[in-house]
Amino acid sequence: MKKKLYTRPVSIVMPEKMYEQISVLTDQQEISVSDYIREAIQEKLSNEIAANKEE
Repeated sequence: MKKKLYTRPVSIVMPEKMYEQISVLTDQQEISVSDYIREAIQEKLSNEIAANKEE
């Protein structure tokens, strides 16, 4: 498996309840919290870009 290269560390603060929910989901999906957050951000960016193209 090829290792992904990430170059920019980012720190975020979130409510404890949100982290707990993410932790449960990532445990079920057997992925890291970081992977989950990266996927969520990528989805948000894709939606924003698509919305801007429609305007």
